[in-house]
Amino acid sequence: MAQVLHEIAPEWFSKIWLSKIKLDVGDNWRLKVSNLKKIIEAVTDYYHEFVNQNISFVKPDAVAIGERKDVVEMVKLLQLILGCAVNCEKKHEYIKEIMLMEESIQSVIMQSIQELETLLGSTPMSLSSHLNMGSGRGVDMDDRDCALDTATMDCLKEEIFKLETARDDYRVKLAMREKEMEELQVKFDSLQRAAAEARHLKDEVDILREDADKAEKLESTLKSYKKKLEELSELKREMKLLEEKNLNYVQQTLELEEELKKANVWRTQAEMYKKQYLEARNSLNEETKKSDKIEFENVKLREKFERRSTGKRKIDRRTGFVEGSQRRIVVQ
Repeated sequence: MAQVLHEIAPEWFSKIWLSKIKLDVGDNWRLKVSNLKKIIEAVTDYYHEFVNQNISFVKPDAVAIGERKDVVEMVKLLQLILGCAVNCEKKHEYIKEIMLMEESIQSVIMQSIQELETLLGSTPMSLSSHLNMGSGRGVDMDDRDCALDTATMDCLKEEIFKLETARDDYRVKLAMREKEMEELQVKFDSLQRAAAEARHLKDEVDILREDADKAEKLESTLKSYKKKLEELSELKREMKLLEEKNLNYVQQTLELEEELKKANVWRTQAEMYKKQYLEARNSLNEETKKSDKIEFENVKLREKFERRSTGKRKIDRRTGFVEGSQRRIVVQ
């Protein structure tokens, strides 16, 4: 299709654009879809620029064609390509070639063009009028032979033969594609069921994964609680030790309070004893003073007594001497 568009309007569908279309795509439907999107986008721009028509609302679905081989969407794309042919600069050549085809083929092509004109809501294409005029005048083959030389006729016949052969090939391929489509539809349905089952399994896996995550979180929480329980047991042991120490401290406090009470009693008694001691010491001092005074007076009296005793002894000696003298005197 890309090559056909390049031949129809090489000034728009250039070689540079054609080089962007990947040829060897095989059964890779994604590459097919990519090529189809490029073709559809280029055809849309062509209609907008050269035909002054917006075909966005009739754009074929590239995914439907490339992935599911949708016949309806394929026909829409072929109709748009046919519209490019009958509106390009070489449209008269293509129209002339179409008019030389069998009337049945002309009828099919005209019907396709009319359907496209109906979809676009205007009549930008002149092929249908050309075909109607050709059939209304009843131009016979002899007149055409007069208009075209023998070489052109042979070339056109050969081209028609190729087109008819290609048409038959396409019909065979279309039948094969339809069969493949049916098989692919069966596979697609099977894959859809498998996908649904896979989605269901995926949902179950997601649920199981969530459950596993929850279980892991619960296990982690359980470990945390176990650790907290161990710490709590340790705290209980420490609490018990602290309670025992507290009891000891309370007992010691009671004993200290009791001792303090005793100490207060002793302090009171000590203060009383101290007061008594002070009073006794004051009394002792007074008595000492009195004793010292008495002793002093006693010393004085003793001295006085000694002085008197000494005087008395002197007197006694004198008295004895006198008496002895008197006795001696008497004796004599």
